[in-house]
Amino acid sequence: MSGGIGSSRHIVLSRLREPFFFGLIIATFFLTGCGGRDTPGLTPTTPATPKNYADMTGNWQLQGVVQPVQPSIVIFPYVLFGASLTSTKGQVAGVMRIQRDQCGGQRRGPYLGSEAVPLTGSIELDGNFSLKATTASGTTVTASGLVSADGTTLSNGTFAVVEATCSSSGGTLDGSRVPPVTGTWVANISFDMVTGFGSTAKTATVTEQWVQAATADDQGFFPITGTATVQGLSCLDSMDAAAPFSLTGSINGNQGNVSFSDKDGQTLTLAIEGVSNPTYTEATLEGGATSCGYREGSVSLVKQ
Repeated sequence: MSGGIGSSRHIVLSRLREPFFFGLIIATFFLTGCGGRDTPGLTPTTPATPKNYADMTGNWQLQGVVQPVQPSIVIFPYVLFGASLTSTKGQVAGVMRIQRDQCGGQRRGPYLGSEAVPLTGSIELDGNFSLKATTASGTTVTASGLVSADGTTLSNGTFAVVEATCSSSGGTLDGSRVPPVTGTWVANISFDMVTGFGSTAKTATVTEQWVQAATADDQGFFPITGTATVQGLSCLDSMDAAAPFSLTGSINGNQGNVSFSDKDGQTLTLAIEGVSNPTYTEATLEGGATSCGYREGSVSLVKQ
């Protein structure tokens, strides 16, 4: 038996002298490593990238399609909201304005007026979003949906409005973050001029430079400042003939206005009713000691 063992050792030692078997043993040593060290030649496992909360900070326009509880009361099938939001690590806060509802109709923007309603909400890591807001009059708005990873759109949503003085309603909801309106806008205005000689059509072109503030005020509006130049309204005199008009305005969601006045106190106001390019809206010119004599005008507003 000992002879068998000795014979086996002799064979192993003889094999070790052969280059092939010696190389195999060396390769095995380096591949297996020792003591828990990383194995050379093998790709280490990369840990999964952690998910981040979507950032909804910005100016939002939300639209709900009403599923009426009392159809006889519903005069408009949509509920429109503008909201200024800030979000940090999944917690959302901001101000909502009900621009149009199924009972009160249009409550549009800063020029027709609406109530600023504080809101709170949250975003989950998977993008699920929810919010709640209650007006001073007791109307409660709740909403939920799925926020895109880049925080720019809301889809597959639902909403519920419980009116203090009207019917309750709910329905589907979607929305999007409204890009800043900063830039050059050209308004082509068609007026019906009213003078002592009757009514006549009048066109004008207003070129405006808008700068939108990065943050909203406590009423949910993003302030707009800038300048304007006018062609076609000779009755509108600049406060400084060598300089353009200074304008101010604001936007909540995709609705708002901008306006400027001349030295005689005449004020030209352009309504913002959407930020598509072009968008169609309205203008008003009023006040002052020497009125241009117009009442209303339609506008094609184009971003350059």
